[in-house]
Amino acid sequence: MTTKIAISRSMSVTRFDYGIGARRLVTSQQIRAILKIVRDAAKPLLIHCQGGADRSGLVAALCVAEVEGKSADEAAQQLSLVTGIFPIS
Repeated sequence: MTTKIAISRSMSVTRFDYGIGARRLVTSQQIRAILKIVRDAAKPLLIHCQGGADRSGLVAALCVAEVEGKSADEAAQQLSLVTGIFPIS
């Protein structure tokens, strides 16, 4: 067990690991699973990926659109060329 996981457990922080690749398309099934985790998880919620931009940006955009009920344009603000992920029209 890594130190980060041990520290989270010692502080009673619930951790959800859901692996999606930075270089693979995310499937509809994966999006549904991620959104279920986001809806059901205690808040506040920290979203993190190894690179800190592409996958976490995708999940943040999904949260804005699906969980907060915002428009696709508002969700797309979570993505940018600077971080390496951007919306495709």
